[in-house]
Amino acid sequence: GYFYQHPTIVDFIPDLGGNTELVALKAEHKIVSLEAELPYNTRIKVEGYLKDYYNLIADDRDDPVDADQDIYNKVSTGAGYARGVELMIKNNLSENFSGWISYTLSHARKKEGGKDYYYDFDYDRTHIFTTGLNFQPKRRFNIGIIWKWFTGKPYTPRVKDVNYGGIWGWDSLEKNSARTPPYRRFDLRVSKEYVFRAWQLTIYAEVVNLFNNRNVSGYHWNDVEGVQEASYLMPRIPFLGLEVKF
Repeated sequence: GYFYQHPTIVDFIPDLGGNTELVALKAEHKIVSLEAELPYNTRIKVEGYLKDYYNLIADDRDDPVDADQDIYNKVSTGAGYARGVELMIKNNLSENFSGWISYTLSHARKKEGGKDYYYDFDYDRTHIFTTGLNFQPKRRFNIGIIWKWFTGKPYTPRVKDVNYGGIWGWDSLEKNSARTPPYRRFDLRVSKEYVFRAWQLTIYAEVVNLFNNRNVSGYHWNDVEGVQEASYLMPRIPFLGLEVKF
């Protein structure tokens, strides 16, 4: 299949390197999927895909807007690809237990227009592993857990360059040549459903990132110390909520 996507509004803002002559991004997808029912209430699905991307938005390194802030004019000359395979296994262990396991192995790379070398996409995750288990001790009362583990995302490392009166400048190494630490998260959800004649009410309590893992979202440059410092994603967060369906 062929798919098209228009650039975002931000991609047209001149102060951020935007370009009003950008064209729609194009993707060519080739996907093969196999799904089967196995004994013991088990379902397995395997899917492989090849995706090629054209007209990707890239930085024109010969046309800077603000080189100190690493901002360049955008052009539609980038290209890229993604290759991967996904495996999912679901099982209804009994009337009270069900679970699933999912694993994805993939690689997504991109190159700028006029360049011969590829680098990893910002969102590339080589390994993605998730698993979940649902327990129903009583009718319409559910306890669910989900564990996620992802390869860290690519980023461009920076190193000390020159000290200007106590302020450290920096120099970028090869684009997306390093990765953040792996992402880990464990979620717990407890819910109770109430069914009425014309509508349904669900009351739930959920704790996201139950073990309070410190997952790195990226790095910023400390120009006083001359080092990269990590910023983190959300800590442990509890939720209470209601869902109503008519």
